[in-house]
Amino acid sequence: MENVPQHIDELIARVLAGEANAEERASLDAWLNGGEDNRRYFRSLEILFEGATAARQRQEFDTDAAWNSLRERVRKSEAGRSVTMQKKQYVSWYWKAAAALVLIMAVGYLIVRLQPEASVAMTVESGQMTRQDTLPDGSTAFLNASTILEYHYIAEERSRKLTLKGEAYFEVGHAEDSPFIIECADVFIEDIGTTFNVRAYPDSATVEVFVETGEVKLYTMLAPGLLLGAGETGVYNRHTREFTKPEMQDENVLSYKTRVFNFSDRDLRSVVETLNRAYSTKIKLANAKLGNCRLDVAFRDESIEAIADIIAETLGLTVSLRNGDIILDGTACE
Repeated sequence: MENVPQHIDELIARVLAGEANAEERASLDAWLNGGEDNRRYFRSLEILFEGATAARQRQEFDTDAAWNSLRERVRKSEAGRSVTMQKKQYVSWYWKAAAALVLIMAVGYLIVRLQPEASVAMTVESGQMTRQDTLPDGSTAFLNASTILEYHYIAEERSRKLTLKGEAYFEVGHAEDSPFIIECADVFIEDIGTTFNVRAYPDSATVEVFVETGEVKLYTMLAPGLLLGAGETGVYNRHTREFTKPEMQDENVLSYKTRVFNFSDRDLRSVVETLNRAYSTKIKLANAKLGNCRLDVAFRDESIEAIADIIAETLGLTVSLRNGDIILDGTACE
């Protein structure tokens, strides 16, 4: 093809990228109607664009720079093709076009592959209900109520950095070259390929990490902290700056997610605290001494109203509603 307009590559690029206005699209249509050679030229770049798009795998790159580079290759290819046609008229135009297209596609592929990955940011808020979401890297997070999770993938560092205010359960795909680190104020939790739960409410003096599978590091900038394995809990006290591993594990640590509760000889005070972390409707004790009452009971996917009725029936208490809360009242336990 001869006498390619100087602007045609930019125009084709804008149309294929979906950035052209109506006037530009009309201009390209008019040029395409100018002959079969024009349509072949457009189709070759269209094939290249589709191949490069498939190779991107959602990576961001500088479209203008890529097309400028490709245009230079096209120009050189066209110049070489013109000389060849003068010397060897019997060589088919189609073979030369195919060779040029292969070259262009190879260059385009390299351009796309050499571009840096894009940084990604995402914020998830649970509000008054629990919420599950898939993070950009394919990991999943199950948020308890009143939780805010911010996710940042930093391309230059190939790192996944998160900030958490509240409580969340994570199922993370481990990648050696892309660490997954959760920051809770001055505390850091680094995943080593696992499922784990983090409880880090801003108004709490402690940050608690329970590891269901795999391993997790719990540390600060000033202390190496703890390495936690499956079934272990780590606690960081923000006031004393101490790390501990409780000997007794809380079997209801994931109850807000599973809605399965098991209370074995537990005082009512701690039972209510556990339930209130899992439900938006809260249970309150009319008399603080009621917290001394002890329970042996289990619940599986029950409503908070049904749970309150069962507790009241078991301990001989009464149930009432006040300002949206469930009130338990009755004779205090010694």
